[in-house]
Amino acid sequence: MTLYKKECQKPLQILDTAGYFEGYANVFNTIDHHNDVVLPGAFQKSIQKWKNQKRWPKMLWQHDEKYIIGLWHDMYEDDKGLYVKGQLLLDLPKAQEAHALLKAKALDSLSIGYSIKKSSNGMLYNKNVQFLNELSLSEISLVTFPSNEDSKVSFVKNLPYFNQSQPDLLEALQQCCFRLQDFAQHLSFQF
Repeated sequence: MTLYKKECQKPLQILDTAGYFEGYANVFNTIDHHNDVVLPGAFQKSIQKWKNQKRWPKMLWQHDEKYIIGLWHDMYEDDKGLYVKGQLLLDLPKAQEAHALLKAKALDSLSIGYSIKKSSNGMLYNKNVQFLNELSLSEISLVTFPSNEDSKVSFVKNLPYFNQSQPDLLEALQQCCFRLQDFAQHLSFQF
């Protein structure tokens, strides 16, 4: 089975000093540097398979299987693409490096490792492309150079004075942040 990698850029965001961040691992209907276009619904079966196993794909550093740098806590498709929420394991040197680069906005891209289950060829914007209809995710990486320019970390925030010795409070604050962000995404403001 061939394993492919597809990078995506969209602003990544870190939620707090515990290393939480989220963003789009892949954006739909975008021609990437490999002339591939991921279609809506391409991840649904894979996401359900991972949920049934009660785990998520690996979080890697630059697609290097030697460097697992964190854990994914949630992922889902929305109308834009594959949205992911994860946490860097800050006891690991590469995760510390990734955290520092994310906070400095020197690193902001995500990339998926996958195998193709269903695809078709066609034209989009006068280019020959491969439409990816169904993918099986194996890993999602933080990367320097993405294939899909729209796949980026979208939320990076620090809570520098939070006491890490209170895990219940940390979890409550994280859930509150997730809910507020989800609520804000559904609001439309006009000026």
